[in-house]
Amino acid sequence: LGVMTQYLHERTALLPALDPASLLGGPAIGKSTVDAMRSGCALGFAGMIGALLDGVCAELVRQGSPPPKVIVTGGAAVYLPASWQTRVTHEPHLTLLGLAEAHRRQFA
Repeated sequence: LGVMTQYLHERTALLPALDPASLLGGPAIGKSTVDAMRSGCALGFAGMIGALLDGVCAELVRQGSPPPKVIVTGGAAVYLPASWQTRVTHEPHLTLLGLAEAHRRQFA
């Protein structure tokens, strides 16, 4: 998401830089350029991830696999809609948990 906001600022004429943290909770319809940019980035990011998730899940089901368990991690996970809480599990410390498990296995 940071790359998206940075690209808009650097590669377009006169658009301001946006802090990704400022994208949460804004209106869907912007009444200014900045509001419209915030809305487009936040909703576009969620829509992009949603379309990818829907496509992968549908393809796996067509192949006879059960729907996957999806774990989201990283700072951008907070930009996903609250309605997704039933579709995904949010684990903000996945990397640290993996390192701890690797250590446990190596020294067990």
